[in-house]
Amino acid sequence: MEKILIIGNGFDLAHGLPTKYEHFLDFCRLYLGFTRNGTRTTAITEESMRQQLDRKANAGDLDHVHSAVTAALSDVLTDNRTATHTAFAKVSAEFLQLVKDNSWIAYFQKRRRRLGGNWIDFETEISRVLAAFSDASQDPLLTDNTEENRLAASELYDHFSQNYPAPDFFYRYYFPSNTRQPVFSSSFENWWKKNRGTGFVSEELIAHLNDLIRALEIYLSVIVGNIRKEDAGNQIPEITEHNFNYVLSFNYTSTFRKIYKKQYPQICFIHGRAETDKNEKTCNLVLGIHENSLADAPPEIGDAVLPFQKFYQRIYKGTDDNYLDWLDYIHSMKERQFELHIFGHSLDITDKEVLEKFILNDNVHTKIYYYREDENDKTEMGRQIRNLIHIIGRDQLIRKTGGSSRTIEFIPLKPQKA
Repeated sequence: MEKILIIGNGFDLAHGLPTKYEHFLDFCRLYLGFTRNGTRTTAITEESMRQQLDRKANAGDLDHVHSAVTAALSDVLTDNRTATHTAFAKVSAEFLQLVKDNSWIAYFQKRRRRLGGNWIDFETEISRVLAAFSDASQDPLLTDNTEENRLAASELYDHFSQNYPAPDFFYRYYFPSNTRQPVFSSSFENWWKKNRGTGFVSEELIAHLNDLIRALEIYLSVIVGNIRKEDAGNQIPEITEHNFNYVLSFNYTSTFRKIYKKQYPQICFIHGRAETDKNEKTCNLVLGIHENSLADAPPEIGDAVLPFQKFYQRIYKGTDDNYLDWLDYIHSMKERQFELHIFGHSLDITDKEVLEKFILNDNVHTKIYYYREDENDKTEMGRQIRNLIHIIGRDQLIRKTGGSSRTIEFIPLKPQKA
């Protein structure tokens, strides 16, 4: 039986790699905290960075940073391999320029501080930002606005208006007075079309998003990518006990190739692969929202936000699409059974158009692995079930998880040895 493995970020995390978005934000904050002659306008030397990292650690100034992030940076700075130092030196100045005035990163940092453990991810926040602009363009007075939306809007204004100022009425809406209603001399919709229009989205916000994506590529390829194999956790039994023919990776890293060298499957990096030698124009990482996130937006807004959507980015950036050939093969072999293993993927709706094409085949038996704190813990499984409903629908989920046509099962992960 031929086997397919689909992996998400949980796969990298299971190997102890700091690949969460919050790890990247921690690294940005840590890197921007390094200075050269009292400023941070130019990149500093590795030696100076190493000394400052040691001083911060000794002074207890790193408590806000995930230990895995500081360990990864320390690993790179003390690595005796020439290639590692060459790669780091090459992109250090570029990384600084990408992140130091990035509005998206500043906005994410503020949202994360405010929401704490309830903070989710970049994609959710990007969708939220674009939805706010879309709502404002349709209802300039935002009569249906809630207190939570007002607070969210004020956060948006804080960061985006610094570089892209709007008329005073825009400011007064976002900071409404309880004693009087703001007087609008013109509507937001008119300002939107006359002054910035959809260009506000398609040019300014996309430029900052592309900078963020390239910065993320540098972090993953230079910092995470140079963590030595022995530091990347043990091999996972649920992976080593199978020989996979195909691996569909939603990750940007090459963790599978790096750790499971005895397996030689075809690998598809559907969202691109992080590489040091690329640049902002050649970076092909996909980071965006689901195609239906702004389904109710007016046409001019819908067209403007296309570059933020994953399917558009995959086409525009030319990411791997050989998974489509695998699907054609599966469809042509209806009498043959295939086994699909999903490991470390949240089954988020942003990947619906890809995941459903595999899961809904009647000749594909799907095994979805979930993490648990103890043998009775099904919290993660519950989240996967809820997400799967959005992927394939309630009726299909019921049919495929029970009865004689059962093709989906949830498998708890075995505890890893220390």
